[in-house]
Amino acid sequence: MNTEISNILFNFLPELTLAATIIILNISDIKTGAAKGFVKWIVLAGFSAAIFAAAIQAYSAPQFLFGGLWVNDHFSYGTKLIILSAGLLIFLTAGKKNTTKYSAMMLSAIGAISAVSSANLAMMFVSLEVMSIPLLILLGGSIRTRLKYFVYSAVSSALMLFGISLLYGLGGSMDYTAIAKTISLGGVNTLTLAAAVIFISGGIIFKAGLPLFNFSIPYAAKESAYSTIGYMLITSALATLFTLARFYITAFHDYNSFILDANTYLFTESVNIKLLIAIISAAAVITGNFVILWQHDLKRILVFFIISQSGLLSAALSASSPEGTSALLYYSIVFVVNTGGLLYIFRWLEFTYGFTRLDDLRSLAVSSPFTAAALMIITASAIGLPLTAGFTGRLICYSALANSGLSWLAGLSIISSLPMLYFGFRLIRLLYAKSIVSASIRTETLSTIILLLLMLITFAAGIFTATFYNWAKYCSILILI
Repeated sequence: MNTEISNILFNFLPELTLAATIIILNISDIKTGAAKGFVKWIVLAGFSAAIFAAAIQAYSAPQFLFGGLWVNDHFSYGTKLIILSAGLLIFLTAGKKNTTKYSAMMLSAIGAISAVSSANLAMMFVSLEVMSIPLLILLGGSIRTRLKYFVYSAVSSALMLFGISLLYGLGGSMDYTAIAKTISLGGVNTLTLAAAVIFISGGIIFKAGLPLFNFSIPYAAKESAYSTIGYMLITSALATLFTLARFYITAFHDYNSFILDANTYLFTESVNIKLLIAIISAAAVITGNFVILWQHDLKRILVFFIISQSGLLSAALSASSPEGTSALLYYSIVFVVNTGGLLYIFRWLEFTYGFTRLDDLRSLAVSSPFTAAALMIITASAIGLPLTAGFTGRLICYSALANSGLSWLAGLSIISSLPMLYFGFRLIRLLYAKSIVSASIRTETLSTIILLLLMLITFAAGIFTATFYNWAKYCSILILI
């Protein structure tokens, strides 16, 4: 085989693996009998193979492909591994065998991992649409709710496209690097550039389900399956924030005097990226931490937990520094464990015992000590209690914020965590409350293994921080020219 073709196939291995899995999945759906019994195993094998493909790419030489349209570097390799791992964990909550649903999930995953490698505005837009459109098919609830969310999504995409057209007009190119060169020369209209950045950022952030640009996700998610919530909020948040990181750092750094040291990236003076993302982060953290206090539906509780955690990811991004990018990658691991773990527990309790409300968890520590312990440990990590990955991750994020002049955002995050701490104590009281129910709840073997693994990562990332953080620093390196 031609060397160039082999190189392209290798660099697209995770995407090609998922695409091949979708084809096999739909062929098996046509067959009757035994073939349909292996549908879930086919998807599981596809995700596992894609994760393996992303892992073996991690130490390959960074390179541009297709004239700068696509870039594979340490950042894209690491972020793909995180996104695919989250996708696999969410898939395990997908429930009954449904080829259409599985295909939509995998197609969305292809869009997500393509977006983080995009070095071109058109490629970024197409990838994000491939990620989000299949999820609209999976939305639950009434026709009115789904139609309303579809309209909001279409409007956000239109605004993002309008912002892209403005930026193209200013930069004269769709490529991030070419835009950086043009803007660094000066002479662009500052107001137009600010409008372009806001429109593009707003359209992307909407797909992450974060406040200021998206307030409809809690309503759209309530009647949806847990797996749909996971893909709409967890993998989408990861993909969009990783995409924004590449977009901001590559397209808006000062191309003429770019400085890369331990503390900061030097951006062009026309763009205040740091403040924009800091405001988005503050809105997400405050909304998630406070609104959760008066929620009783487990799905809505999960949604606001994810929004709160996504706010911390945004805070790391707002640091606009190499340290902040490393914190973003590190906390992404914590984010997947925290949010994916809660999603898995809530989904398992609903599927097995019909638990849908917070009060249903009463005396769970008596009927199922292991499940209650897993729930408390993962919640403790999400809150940021010591000895957990969440505590270490928050310290790393706060350090990056302090070193980049955003100490106020770190302080705001700490203060707004108090309501979440209260929620944690209320949850513990509920789990150990007295109940007339004496029957024990048995955890399946697979669920036990998954929860043990998540708890192990929670403690390992919190105690043996250097190993995880060094990997995050390695994967935070982006190609800029």
